[in-house]
Amino acid sequence: MSAPLVDYVVPRLWMRWGGVFVAAAVVSGLVYAGAEALFTCSLRDALFILAVTLNAGIIYIAGVLLTPRLGQMLQHFPDPPVGTTQAWVDRILVGPGTWVMAVLWAVAMGCGFYFLDPWGGGVTAAGQGGAPFITGLSTQTSAEGGVACQGNPSTDLLNALAALFVFCGNLIIGMAIAAIARFWAVVLGRMAQLDLRILNLSHEPLPALQRANGLIVMASALVASLSIMGLLLSGYAIEQTLAAHTATTLLVVVGTYAVPMLPLTNRLSMLKSEALDHVEARIEAHVHHRSGQAPRPGGPLEDPDNPGRFHPIETLEPLDVLLETRDLIRSVRVLPPGGQISVSAAAIVTALSFMPAIIDMILNG
Repeated sequence: MSAPLVDYVVPRLWMRWGGVFVAAAVVSGLVYAGAEALFTCSLRDALFILAVTLNAGIIYIAGVLLTPRLGQMLQHFPDPPVGTTQAWVDRILVGPGTWVMAVLWAVAMGCGFYFLDPWGGGVTAAGQGGAPFITGLSTQTSAEGGVACQGNPSTDLLNALAALFVFCGNLIIGMAIAAIARFWAVVLGRMAQLDLRILNLSHEPLPALQRANGLIVMASALVASLSIMGLLLSGYAIEQTLAAHTATTLLVVVGTYAVPMLPLTNRLSMLKSEALDHVEARIEAHVHHRSGQAPRPGGPLEDPDNPGRFHPIETLEPLDVLLETRDLIRSVRVLPPGGQISVSAAAIVTALSFMPAIIDMILNG
């Protein structure tokens, strides 16, 4: 009997602080864009600013959408560490280590971007509104005699504002990383205790687990794709850095899918092998009976309470039923586990992962 449907509430701290972090990303992005337009008479980083801001919003919305999926999954999980399923959901999304990870991740991304020196002459592409253009820029005037832009007194200011924007945009991503780590800990720590059935893959908690992990993977792939495209179209001459970032980001996306799914596949494979062993032992008993051989000791016909005594062959299922059951078990696909849900998630993730490369080929083709 399935558990009743329950409406799970998005954790209050996710709604509050997630909203604050998204707002901080928007405000800092506008400040950075305004400073860039003021000093360089251009907005070269518009797509980069848009991508980072969208990523913050995507993570926030993903947390909201993940809440009911987590609840539906956890209500079928054993050994809850807290009193209710709702409290368990809250603990995964906004639990121990959330703020530490949020700040550490944002500081790492912000400082890394600052030391990358995107407005420095060694990094910014010439002729694209970068340092070679703005180094000697003085106050320009429009055709009507008005001031068009204010020049660029210091590239450090734009570097600092860009780093601040990246810091703010990555705070909520740090929150999400902490939540994903707790999600992995819950799934991996209870994998051996889950009620999985090889001939009933629609039995909970497997579908709910796949729905939750599928949302996490697709959100991660979308964020990765946008971040790569934002850097790709930003005008920064950071080919090697972009390549390293792309490789690392795609590796994280693959890991997000594989960390829970590979152990799940291994568990289902083990259950499949056990089910096949059980059926084939009964088929073997029928074969021995038809060939006039004595039942095998330790086989399915031996009475467990009276070793050496055997039940009649009629106590087993008919041979044709056992053969059909064996073929049915063999046809069950455990990689990817759960069939269509996992296949769809993998297809979407693959498409998102290759999207930046395709766009780059179109722009440079």
